[in-house]
Amino acid sequence: MTSWGEFPFGKPNTPRPMRAASSSDALVIGVYPSAWHIQWAAPLALKESGRSGQVRAMAVDVEPTVFWSGDKSEFSARLQEWCRKVAFRVGDEQGQDGTIARTSPSTNGSSGKKVEERYLRPIGLKPERTSFTDIFPVFMVKKTRRQSMKRREQGDAIAQEYDVIAAALGRSPCTLPERIPDKVLPTVAAEHFAERLVDDILAAKPPLIISLGDEVWRALRNWPHIRANHNAESFDLLRAPRYGERGSIEVDGHRAEWLPLVHPGLLKNPAPMQDSWESQHLGWEQNAGKV
Repeated sequence: MTSWGEFPFGKPNTPRPMRAASSSDALVIGVYPSAWHIQWAAPLALKESGRSGQVRAMAVDVEPTVFWSGDKSEFSARLQEWCRKVAFRVGDEQGQDGTIARTSPSTNGSSGKKVEERYLRPIGLKPERTSFTDIFPVFMVKKTRRQSMKRREQGDAIAQEYDVIAAALGRSPCTLPERIPDKVLPTVAAEHFAERLVDDILAAKPPLIISLGDEVWRALRNWPHIRANHNAESFDLLRAPRYGERGSIEVDGHRAEWLPLVHPGLLKNPAPMQDSWESQHLGWEQNAGKV
C-alpha cells in the first residue's frame, strides 16, 4: 500500500473515493482533491523573529468528500472532532500546540462551490444528482518554485511556520507530497489510478462527463480503456467558438457525452481579459442554458 504522507499534526493523507450520487446525471472529473483547512497560530512561547507564527488556511486533514462545498455550519463540530483525534493542546505555553480560529477559512469548499455555481447550474444540473472524482485522488501541496515570487503557497507556509517547530511541539514534520508538475501529472496519475477512474466511470454510468482542465483532458485522451473523442485536437484549441463543444467518451461499452471545460482554478478575475480562459468560460455560462 502506497503511503501519501501526513498532514501537520499527524492525520494521514488518504485517497479520496468518488462522491457518488445514487443516480448520476453527470460525472465531474477534476485533477486532485483539496483538503480541510484551519487558521492556526503557533504558541507564543515558540515565536521567533522572521516568522509570522501563523497560517491563515493550513491543510490539516483530507476534505470530507471530493468537491465538498464547505458547509460552515459543520466547521465547529468537525474542528472539535479533529482536535480530539490529534490530541491538540490549546495554548501558548511550552508543551502546547497554539490556537485555532473558530471560523472556517474561505478555502474550505471553495472549488466545490465554484463548480456548483459556474459549471453545473448553467446547464441545469443538481449537485445531488452529480458524481465527482479526480484523476489523482490524493491531496498535494503547492510550493513556490521561484524565490522571487512574493506569494507564499501552502507548502511554503507549512514548512516555514509548522515544520520548523514540529520537534518542539513533540510532533512530526508534514510529509505531504508536493504538487506534481502539470506536464507529467497525467502520466504519474495513470501509474497509480488509471484503473480506478475506469471503475468510477462504470460505477456512475453518467450520460454526461464534465472534465476540468488540460490535465484531465490529456488523461482521458491517453489512458488505456478510455476512448475519448473530440473535434479539437488539443485542450488549448477549445476556445470560442469551440469552448463548450461536446465530444464523446466510451468505457467498456458505456458511452457518455463529454464536455471538457477549463479548470476552476483559472476562474479568478471578475473583469477577464479578452480571449482569457475566464472570458471563454464566462461566455459559455451566459449562453449554456440557451443551447
